[in-house]
Amino acid sequence: MDSNFLSATGLLSGSVKRFSTMVRSGRDNRRILCYVSVGLVLVFFLLYYVVSRIQR
Repeated sequence: MDSNFLSATGLLSGSVKRFSTMVRSGRDNRRILCYVSVGLVLVFFLLYYVVSRIQR
């Protein structure tokens, strides 16, 4: 069980390190990060809308 937590911690810390590196780097990466963030928010609201329509 401990090895599962350690592997998850390693995965998350590696992801945070890559994300931080991308944010600190050039302007093009920030633009891509902005587009991805906006896209994820739009997908979330689209899925919310679809699920709420299905439940009615």
